[in-house]
This record gives sequence, structure tokens and C-alpha cells, in this order.
Amino acid sequence: LRRLGGFVGRVAAVAALADTLIAGAPQAQKAAKDLIAAVTGRPIDDTVSEETAQRIARQRATDEARDGITAFLEKRQPAWLL
Repeated sequence: LRRLGGFVGRVAAVAALADTLIAGAPQAQKAAKDLIAAVTGRPIDDTVSEETAQRIARQRATDEARDGITAFLEKRQPAWLL
């Protein structure tokens, strides 16, 4: 039974992670993956810091980001969850 409990716990943890990922803004998730790919293996220097800041600023200016912030403030679901 202990093994079954451990399995069920792992399945529940995976389900919770999946729910979190599904709830995330799709364009923002893609942008985050792209950023990780772009900086992986590079030293954290001024160039990487500047590039990261520019990518984040561009993402925050998207319609998706604006809707997410507005949805949070209005206590409603963002468009990508409807």
C-alpha cells in the first residue's frame, strides 16, 4: 500500500503541475522557453542581462500580458482560460 500511496502522490503532483502550466499565458510561456534557450550556456553578463530585460519588456507590452494584469485586478479569468 505504501508504494501505491507514493504513486498516487506523484500522479497528484504531476496533475497539479499540469494544471499550473495549463493556466499560464501561452505566449508568455513560449517567450520564457525562448529566453531560456537563448541564454542557456551563456555567461550572465551585461549583454545577457540587457537582452533578458528587453525580452521581458516586450512580453509585458503584449495584449496577452495586459489582459492578464487586467483580469487579475478585475478578479476574472484571462481570455486564454475562457
